[in-house]
Amino acid sequence: MSRIISEAQRHLHSPESKVSSQRGDHAVHAGTAWTSNRAWDFWVVRVFLMGCTGGVSYTLGPFGLRGWQAAGVGFLIGLVVLLAELRLRRAALGGLLGGAFGGPGGVRRAACNTSDLPHG
Repeated sequence: MSRIISEAQRHLHSPESKVSSQRGDHAVHAGTAWTSNRAWDFWVVRVFLMGCTGGVSYTLGPFGLRGWQAAGVGFLIGLVVLLAELRLRRAALGGLLGGAFGGPGGVRRAACNTSDLPHG
């Protein structure tokens, strides 16, 4: 067995490493607080945008609806968009890119195929 202590072990037991580990612990706690604050901001912004879609729908009256019915439809549309966004957050990048490029390509291919068919 060798009595030579490796540089990593020497650094691990030095007083400077204790100070830097305390700084690291503080940074981890600060990062956790920032992340939880950011999650709260995420929901505040989303609720605000859903309220905006309800307000715009109340004003414009889509689908022949007026008043609170139109606002409810706008709020539901905003909710559907929010749920789609949450689902897309968990999706893999490859799947998102495949859908982004494959969808329009498939529509174009279908349009080409239907234009070749005889109309009659």
